[in-house]
Amino acid sequence: MRYTQYRGLAQVTNWVKLKFAAMNLKKLATQKWKECFIPWFFQFPPLNALETRFPQPGFSTDWGEH
Repeated sequence: MRYTQYRGLAQVTNWVKLKFAAMNLKKLATQKWKECFIPWFFQFPPLNALETRFPQPGFSTDWGEH
């Protein structure tokens, strides 16, 4: 804040308050977005969940032709 377009303590103080208010709003918006997104993201298992949890018996070259 060495070089500022505002002159005087009152104007610089108001600018700093506005800057920190914007930073707090950004943090709040990010937190609210994560609260909404994270539970939705984890409610669906991966498409290959059964294959990764329970590997099927057989060789890797076995293509299901019996």
